[in-house]
Amino acid sequence: MRTTSSVAALVVCQALALMLASDTRAETTNANDAAAAEALFNQGRALMTQGKLAEACPKLAESNRLDSGIGTMLYLADCYEKSQKTASAWATFREAANFAKKQGDAREKIAEDRAAALEPKLVKLQVVVPIATQERGLKITRDGTELGAALWGTDLPTDPGEHVIEASAPGKKTWTRKVTIAPPSQGAKIEVPALIALPKADPPPTRVPETADPNVGSTQRTVGIITGGVGLVGVGIGTYFGLQAKSKADEASPFCDGKACQQPGLDDRSKARDLANLSTIAFIAGGTVLVAGAVIYFTAPRGKKQAAISAAAADGFRIRF
Repeated sequence: MRTTSSVAALVVCQALALMLASDTRAETTNANDAAAAEALFNQGRALMTQGKLAEACPKLAESNRLDSGIGTMLYLADCYEKSQKTASAWATFREAANFAKKQGDAREKIAEDRAAALEPKLVKLQVVVPIATQERGLKITRDGTELGAALWGTDLPTDPGEHVIEASAPGKKTWTRKVTIAPPSQGAKIEVPALIALPKADPPPTRVPETADPNVGSTQRTVGIITGGVGLVGVGIGTYFGLQAKSKADEASPFCDGKACQQPGLDDRSKARDLANLSTIAFIAGGTVLVAGAVIYFTAPRGKKQAAISAAAADGFRIRF
């Protein structure tokens, strides 16, 4: 069984192993970056010698990103200056001077002198955003790079050439302006106007309910009225036969004494029963047809006003029956 001290020692050993492995990976990565940076530096310097500045500057910039060094910065700044990118050259010479100062490198003075020589040649671009233009979510970019609010209205050293200023905000049409600056001009000033609101989407068309047409269902209501009329006729026939049955029963009374009846009384009672049966059948049939007519009428599609009237009529119908 392991003791507590043995377990602790094992944990410490594992932690050290992980740290060593991590350091090894970091050293390997740094070594790879340094090797790539060296290769890019040599390629960039050779291209500068050949006068191929458009190819040389990106290689030197990537070399400096992978493994920053004073020598690489100076070559990169020199490449920018020869390419007439005065603002980029000035900024890179300033960066090299600060880097050299921290390391106590004598090349600090070289970088400072080169930056100072470029400063009078700088052209500047000022992007003005009036207070009336400033709104929530407003975003200003120069050549795709966002300019924070702190930079609005500030003279920004800019490389000579064409630049694209863009302003955007939620719900507004994007504003774009191209400006070209070059020596001997000292720069340019661009004012961002108030952005135009995007047109609002048209609301979807209002769907008219099918019940809005007062003529809808008129045929069905007509059928309901006719059917109800037939039902009423049936009820009327039932009433007629009922009255006839009562009349025959009354005629049989003089010929009957209790349960015993003479022949005329028996005949009248028989006719009364037949008439009563006909009356019942007519009442049932007429009532059924009348109810069917009411259902057909009140279930027909109709406009809102007619629906209210029909509902009231239906309530009255239910109360009567």
